[in-house]
Amino acid sequence: MTESLPRWPILGGRWQPFHLGHLSVLQMLLETNPRVIVAVVNPDPLNPFDRSFDRFRLEDNPLNYWERTWLFSRIGLDEHQLGRVHIVPTWHPRASVERESYYLPPQRHRYWYVPALEDSESAKASDMRRLGETIVLADDIPMGLEFRSSLIRAKIRRGQDVSTTVPAGTAEVFAATETVGQQWFPSLAREFAMLVGRFQPFHRGHAWALQWAAERYEHVVIAVRVPEPPRTAGDDPQHDDAHGAHNPLTYWQRMLAISATVNDLGLTQSTTVAPCWPPLWQVAGEEAFLPRKRVWLLPDANGTGVELTAGLRSSGEDCIRVPVPQELTHISGALVRRLASRGDNAWKDLVPSSAVIALEEMHFPDLARASAAKWPKFVESYLDSKQQATVLFQGSGVGQAGAPTAAVLAVMLARVEDLLAYSTEHVATRERLLERLPQAGVGLEELQLWRARRSRLIALGARVRQASARIGRSELLNMLDLVNSAGREILADAWDPIDTVGESPA
Repeated sequence: MTESLPRWPILGGRWQPFHLGHLSVLQMLLETNPRVIVAVVNPDPLNPFDRSFDRFRLEDNPLNYWERTWLFSRIGLDEHQLGRVHIVPTWHPRASVERESYYLPPQRHRYWYVPALEDSESAKASDMRRLGETIVLADDIPMGLEFRSSLIRAKIRRGQDVSTTVPAGTAEVFAATETVGQQWFPSLAREFAMLVGRFQPFHRGHAWALQWAAERYEHVVIAVRVPEPPRTAGDDPQHDDAHGAHNPLTYWQRMLAISATVNDLGLTQSTTVAPCWPPLWQVAGEEAFLPRKRVWLLPDANGTGVELTAGLRSSGEDCIRVPVPQELTHISGALVRRLASRGDNAWKDLVPSSAVIALEEMHFPDLARASAAKWPKFVESYLDSKQQATVLFQGSGVGQAGAPTAAVLAVMLARVEDLLAYSTEHVATRERLLERLPQAGVGLEELQLWRARRSRLIALGARVRQASARIGRSELLNMLDLVNSAGREILADAWDPIDTVGESPA
């Protein structure tokens, strides 16, 4: 590799399956680069059954995304080598690289290493160059005919030995092949533990939960919450994972920080970092990115994640609440971001030392500061969306005969209860911080302010409950103004949503 090339090489492919020819290329890249990105290609989610790219036929793709990702832990790399390999999803065909960019380092810091074996590879390279990508065509890689995934798949179907063409660790998996429906490899149906969260950033509480899981499960998946892939052109996901106000780090940046901690804990062989869309949505619509058999691990701190746990269980999913030591419950991603955005180095005490190094290299305090600057806009957006649910409050018929006053009161009460839960969590968190981490900048005066807000909301909720369907229009609008004012005050003053180690990943 020449010094003029960008920093990170990307080796992309379907890996159906990953064979010894691929391994030789990966090892060569590891010899000359500090890290290597392996991109696992998937069908375009906008058109997953596009027959114009026949390589995505089901019969030619027996391994789902998750299985291909996990099998990289069995290709024979040692702990040090495997810790330098980062596996990310990518999609084809590429109308743009916008989707991939969330999972990759910046374009100026990456290049694609493409074996020039077929005209189709050269055509793909030309397409990517038009999208601004740097391509290195490698035409000197020895790869005989036996190292063709299609031929290896044919041998596996016939029950023939493939140990001379695939890494030994994966050959063991393929040797147990039998066809069960569309599933070729029943041996992959082992149970994997899914430790799920946004990890913005990965902190000491998360590291404790990882070690707890590693002591109890053969393999742990750190499922990093990401915005769901668009299902239609122009989709703009509207949920916590998409809001820049409290998500300063991309998937790639979080993966680097998490991987640094995993390596430091000696868990590289038994831990996989993988993207996870909102779990309830993913269970229903994107199972290719999940182990076929799994148990969800949700840290049990301060009662968070209860709604997600119930939702997953109602979908037939197995969930376990992970007990979190009391001395760690004050640590949260929100607190780490707040301290970093203020230039307070106390954030480093809340994050594993190896992750601190990774985060400093990407200038995390600057990212947290830029993210915090988006908070006022996020508040306005949140309030606007809430206002949409109360348009009927503003109508001239409110409070008059035939108006749905009972429905208005029900919506208003739900909003008050939502704000009350929010303020109650803020009070509890500030009480813990005042006790355990005075340098976080949470004083008694601020705590008393939030307690007063909570008391006003309790009184407002009681007033809404006592209102009858015959309430006058002016009084109804007055209560609406109080509810909206309370929401604006609370959200505008909140430094970030509360997301402790037991943060709700939903």
